[in-house]
Amino acid sequence: MTRESMTRESMTRGSMTRESQTRGRLMGSMALVAGCLVARDALERTMWLHMLVQIPLLIAAGVIASGVIASRTTSPESGWLSRWNRQGMSGLVLAAGGVAFWMIPRWLDAAVGHVGVDVAKALSLWAVGVVGARSWRAAGAIVQLFVLGNTAWMTATVGMLLLDAPTRVCVNYGASDQRLAGYGLLMVTLVVVVKALLRASVAIPVPTGRDAPLSAHLDTL
Repeated sequence: MTRESMTRESMTRGSMTRESQTRGRLMGSMALVAGCLVARDALERTMWLHMLVQIPLLIAAGVIASGVIASRTTSPESGWLSRWNRQGMSGLVLAAGGVAFWMIPRWLDAAVGHVGVDVAKALSLWAVGVVGARSWRAAGAIVQLFVLGNTAWMTATVGMLLLDAPTRVCVNYGASDQRLAGYGLLMVTLVVVVKALLRASVAIPVPTGRDAPLSAHLDTL
């Protein structure tokens, strides 16, 4: 076997492996969406499961599929998508709006009560995951920190509203479910804040040498 034929065989095997991985990821993404719909009665039985388990799983399914879609279309840095989604801002704002929409109590109730609305929720949150993940990769550190800050503000606000509401806000969920969901959203806020601090620690360089603050020089004396 010549070197050229060995190289071609190796490239063919690599291409087949990548194609198999691509199909596997896409099938896994679709299976996750289907599983969320099949198990909708269990996942939507309580408010905290609905908001903190099912919705994130549907978004995660879109994130899984985003790599597959990106490999088959233009990159986020080129073409018409770059003009529409410069630095990932438009896509991230759209994704945040999609998540915020399905956190509105009226639409949580609608998703529980109507299968058609629940399917629309699943598909739109899957799209949120696709668009959000692709836009996140295109965004710079400043945009990412801005999005993390706004996400923390949104989850904290909704969490406090659920805890402070004098009556239940959803017809399908009781006051105890509402409090659990509120506390869960505050925990999500804490996780997002930690993520933002870690991202900032990487994005913002520590000054050294002449650029270092006076206190840093005094510490070395």
